Amino acid sequence: MPEYEAVLVDRIPHPDVGPNNAPTLTEIDRLNILDRVTWSKELNNDGFASVSTRPERLEDALRDRLIKPDERPMELWIFRDGIHVYSGPLIGIQIQGQNRTITFHSRGLAYYTRYMFLTADFARTAVDNFTVVRELIATWQDQSYGHFGIFDEVGSPLSGNTIDVDYKRVELVNIAQTIGDLSLPSVDGFDFEFNPSDRRLYLYSPQRGTDKTNTIVIDNRNLIQHSMFMDLTAGDFATTVIGAATAFDLVDGPFWSQKTNATRRSQFGYAGLGANWSGITSQATLDDFVQAAVDTHSNFPLSFGGSGGEKEGGTTKIQVTEGFGPLDVDPGDTISIDADLGFGEFALERDVQAVITSQDAGGDETMSVNLI
Repeated sequence: MPEYEAVLVDRIPHPDVGPNNAPTLTEIDRLNILDRVTWSKELNNDGFASVSTRPERLEDALRDRLIKPDERPMELWIFRDGIHVYSGPLIGIQIQGQNRTITFHSRGLAYYTRYMFLTADFARTAVDNFTVVRELIATWQDQSYGHFGIFDEVGSPLSGNTIDVDYKRVELVNIAQTIGDLSLPSVDGFDFEFNPSDRRLYLYSPQRGTDKTNTIVIDNRNLIQHSMFMDLTAGDFATTVIGAATAFDLVDGPFWSQKTNATRRSQFGYAGLGANWSGITSQATLDDFVQAAVDTHSNFPLSFGGSGGEKEGGTTKIQVTEGFGPLDVDPGDTISIDADLGFGEFALERDVQAVITSQDAGGDETMSVNLI
């Protein structure tokens, strides 16, 4: 069985302005006696982790910080057999039960961009989309106490895709949402990853992952407990996407667009999803975004891990075996599903959206995956 360690880390923000003023990160307490550990890696999203232990196992230095977590921010780091597999801010502390089990809840490094907004107008013309992403993050991290320790990939490679953007601060532009919009698989789409070990932002064009359909197969041999959710909820599934974008100071704006998957509409019906974008400078750009959205949402999400809100593992359990473990499957990989769940056989190939791994107090490690 793998050996897990969870490390709680003190994060001290830097007061100076500039790109080189990362926070000080200092280990507080290393937890190697765990009731449960769960961690995930997600495609173009935060990822999450949670660790449960007992209060009496905590060092005094950590206890002091738990009383006022808003004054002493922390991160959770997870190591599997010595490999650094997860890092992210601590966003919740839960105490429950007669034994007062304490659970630390975290989100991955990408979560820091949810705290970031544009505080000045941001306009770029014919600039590589990777450069736009890095500069958006820098607008916040270059400010006093704003650096969360996110670094650019060494060499800062480019995608070769240039875009025009025009964001106005009055639109309350959130950096996380904006990066997510830019990454949509339109003409200039990409994937991104905030690596937990070196804290660098890696950008992939046009996409991350490899074809592992011949080596990674979910079937009745490794599915030891079933819970599959086929998602047709409004907001997750649609046959038509309607998009709008406000363009300040442009004669042609605002823009409106509608794109439909005609085949799926004839099968399922006219089911819509609405979305708003900021910084769009042309009708063609909005059309690309909306087309990418309908391409994604007109195929139902498939989760081996419970229903829509149960993202932290659900009740699906995939047996971890040699060659099919949490370090063998990455978000963006294409894998195969060939399983009979009692009402018919699923035989299809899907891209991995998330890999969720858990180990219980007995040392048993299982996985679940979400697919797109």
